[in-house]
Amino acid sequence: RERGFRFLDHLVSIDCTADCKKAVCVRQQDATMITQEVFLNTSELEFNCRLSRVGNSVVGWGVVDCAPAGHNSHIIWHTDVLRSYGAVGDARGGGKIVVEKTLLGEVPQIVDGDVVGVLVRDQRCRLTHNGVVFHTILLPPEKEFRFAVSLSELLQTVEIIDCSVVIPRLLYNVDRGFQFHCFGPSFDCSEDGTLLTCTQSGGCTAFTQQALQPVRSFTFRVKVRALPGTGPIIWGIVRDNPLGFARNSIGSYKLEGSVGVKCWRDEGSLIRAGRGDSNLSGVVEGDTIGVDLNRGMLEFSNNEKVLCKVVLDTSYSN
Repeated sequence: RERGFRFLDHLVSIDCTADCKKAVCVRQQDATMITQEVFLNTSELEFNCRLSRVGNSVVGWGVVDCAPAGHNSHIIWHTDVLRSYGAVGDARGGGKIVVEKTLLGEVPQIVDGDVVGVLVRDQRCRLTHNGVVFHTILLPPEKEFRFAVSLSELLQTVEIIDCSVVIPRLLYNVDRGFQFHCFGPSFDCSEDGTLLTCTQSGGCTAFTQQALQPVRSFTFRVKVRALPGTGPIIWGIVRDNPLGFARNSIGSYKLEGSVGVKCWRDEGSLIRAGRGDSNLSGVVEGDTIGVDLNRGMLEFSNNEKVLCKVVLDTSYSN
């Protein structure tokens, strides 16, 4: 499960790296790469690719049938590519959304370095561009699908950068405590899962291996070892199997359902849905920040002083 998605390396016009994570167009021809992995519309999944050498031709991304006839010589909006749902964009802007054989509204302009992706949840396919959902499509029931990327110009390149499947969880054990998952590209984690170090700037969220239920009671504490830069530290709660955690911070509207406290050295605020709701004190090296969950009530603290409280209504990880 931690391996994530891989391209199926079987096309004449597109080559893949040995790990099947990067695909490069090696022949001027329309074609659609599909993943080795198959999923149902009831799955909860995320698939993201970084684009490079976009050029002047189109790039497509989305979801196709598990056995898409015609994909070896067509992009996903072609009528021969069975059950395709996605987007086709280019550097000029004005691309199209694809729902089977129907073309809908415009797609954001794409350039080198952009991250395009698909979120599958609640039997819906959500198309994303740089972490922002721009269109949602209802998937048909009782069908198997694959994620797909279409290339059409020599040297166009896509690389799978992060993807979340059903992430393995551990039961909480009082003696063992909490451990971090280290799935994000911006963190290094100690072998025991208790020490987390940020290795590059940018929004990214690490979360615990243990998932919590709001009806239970838990205490979570983290000692701040170092704050070398000017950016804030954010801690809080995210949904179990959080989609978008590799590119977004707790409390961002892009990290759906998360809530936390965002603190600089001199000030802070409760943050959710991208908005700060209150003025709080700051955090410095040596402080112990924490979250207490007590039967649906969430308390944020710094050095055992309660900063604010929030009521929860679903399953979460720290």
